[in-house]
Amino acid sequence: MQRKRWIWVLASLALAGGMRFVMAGRLPVEADEPVYLRAAYHYADVLRRGEIGALPSVLENIEHPALVKLLYSLAWLAPSGEVWFSDALWGARLLSALFGTAAVGLAAWIHPVAGLLLAVHPLTIYYTSAAVLESVPQFFALLAIFAWHLADRRNHPWADLGSFAMGAAAASKFVYVLPLWPGFVKGLWCFPRSRLLLPLIAALTFALLNPMIWRDPPDYLSKVLWYHLSYSGTYHVQRYGFPWYQPLLWLSRSPPELLVLIFGLAGAIRGLFRSPFQDPVAWGALSALLFLLAWPTKWPHYALLATPFLCLSVPNVLVRSRNVRILISVVALLSMAESSRVMFRQQPYLDLHLLHHQVPSPFEARLEGIRLEGLRWERPGIGGSALPITLCWRPERSADSNLSAFVHLLGEIPNPRTGSSLWAQVDAQPLSGAYPATLWLPGVVFCERYRIPMPQDLPPGIYLLTAGWYRWEDGHRVPVREGPQDLRYPDALVIGRLIIPPRR
Repeated sequence: MQRKRWIWVLASLALAGGMRFVMAGRLPVEADEPVYLRAAYHYADVLRRGEIGALPSVLENIEHPALVKLLYSLAWLAPSGEVWFSDALWGARLLSALFGTAAVGLAAWIHPVAGLLLAVHPLTIYYTSAAVLESVPQFFALLAIFAWHLADRRNHPWADLGSFAMGAAAASKFVYVLPLWPGFVKGLWCFPRSRLLLPLIAALTFALLNPMIWRDPPDYLSKVLWYHLSYSGTYHVQRYGFPWYQPLLWLSRSPPELLVLIFGLAGAIRGLFRSPFQDPVAWGALSALLFLLAWPTKWPHYALLATPFLCLSVPNVLVRSRNVRILISVVALLSMAESSRVMFRQQPYLDLHLLHHQVPSPFEARLEGIRLEGLRWERPGIGGSALPITLCWRPERSADSNLSAFVHLLGEIPNPRTGSSLWAQVDAQPLSGAYPATLWLPGVVFCERYRIPMPQDLPPGIYLLTAGWYRWEDGHRVPVREGPQDLRYPDALVIGRLIIPPRR
């Protein structure tokens, strides 16, 4: 029996790890990733200097605890030489995928079906492959459930481990404590001699792994509470107009996810007929769902609070039969197919060129506050296709306002559609808006890909490719300080020339 369990756990780990590793390489830059990587950069700077006592002074992204960002700081410490955003992003995503995979292994040990479903759950794969906050607290939440599961059958040291994991989950993301309260109460009930020790372990773990709280705990906790209460009412949240049941929509975006939701919810409801001391997982799943429905903020990654507990609740409604095994296999195969579909429809940001810092054409140019380090032409596109180009920028400082980049194709013959020399253009926020200039890290190179649409009626001639930046609010261009220019186009760098031959 033990051998079969190990085989199942290893198979689940292999499946989960493979899918998360591929997804990590294929994701575009998520909106929250630069935010957490910026905080991790500041932690890495403190750790590089060996000033552990200065960790509480890093208050970037104060609304979330520090543990995940401390772990992501390893991605900034690893590279040597040039510091590239792509290096840190890839390193942080690998850490996220590692913790997400480990969480699947714990779920598979508790119950093989739960491990299989969590391994291939599309929404879970997506957000445990990105450099966001979900993987680490999900791992510690499942470690707590795993420990309490063993404590129920063995002895109280496993309950101590469960309390440690609960504190670590809180130090990763506060809300992951919510589905753990039934298991914690069960530990207090089953081990009366440890009723003071278990809360103490959880509280000390949370405090030790969250340096933000070290200096002034009441002030820190009050600021965090006020932030979250006020954030849910901000325009940024309200403008999306998500209904109160939106979390259920996130959890049922595809047929296999809907089946996991239905079976998991049925299993959790069945757990209501037991006491919370007998089935803490089911009560945890219901607690997570109720919180998601009640809390005003409805971002899709919040739904990962419930997915592991729903997967663990599915076995409550299963019976041992051949038809049930077939059904679970079908759900798993559909989940894999949906995850693969999501995976390969992405527009990846990372590639081997970025990870190996291959920018074949260095380019010495400087605008006010940002340098153009290099560019790469991939292939010229003429006659209705597109001209792909990659530009690599090195900010010298963070900007005070949002900036947008432009790449313009300018011809000698006026374009009758625009009435000017402009024949094609791309104007875009950095990394599709995910890396605003206010988050830029001085000295950290980031690269951007652009596809310049080439008109089919582009007349023969010599064309200039120009690039630069402008303030998003008023269109004011960032001045050019060094680099090739054309006097006709001030505040723009000339980054290349394109010759369109006469058509035959």
